[in-house]
Order: sequence, then structure tokens, then C-alpha cells
Amino acid sequence: ALDPKVKRHVQAYFGLFLKHQGEANNLSEDERFDFAMQIDEVVTASVAEFSINPQEIENQIRRKLLPLLFKATGMDIAKVIITDVIQITRLGVVGHH
Repeated sequence: ALDPKVKRHVQAYFGLFLKHQGEANNLSEDERFDFAMQIDEVVTASVAEFSINPQEIENQIRRKLLPLLFKATGMDIAKVIITDVIQITRLGVVGHH
């Protein structure tokens, strides 16, 4: 089972694929869930690695997620999803202190 905190984030990321439908409609529910899990891993790793530098956290998230999402959703959708992921991360990081 997923840790409740992880689960909350994964659900939020999962929701982004539904919110920004367009191309993302081509993804099955399983694929969206897999992406949500991968996004969560990237975010968690980036926050851990660059915890003192929020700007670096965001750069790292962009660097890692763009190639991951681009193939599945196309550039435009990938960018909006990543922007939202970063917003969620900002709220999350602020919440940790």
C-alpha cells in the first residue's frame, strides 16, 4: 500500500492528466497512474537533493520530467503538466517546514 502522503501527491499528479486532457486522453488509466508514480519519484528525489535551493528543485523537475512526459503527451501538454507539478511541489515543500 502507498504511504498516505505519497498517495495524496500521486492522486494530485494523476489528476493533472485528466485536467489537461487533449493528447493525454490517449493514455490509459494504468499509464496515467504509472506516470503519476514516476512524477512523484522525480519530485521526491529532486526535493531531497536540492532541498536548500528551491530554484534548483524546479530546474531538476523540469529536466527530468520533460523527456518522460513529452513522448506520451506532446510538448505543450507536458509543459502545462510540469508547471502544475511545480506548483504542487511548492505547496508541498512549504508544508514540510
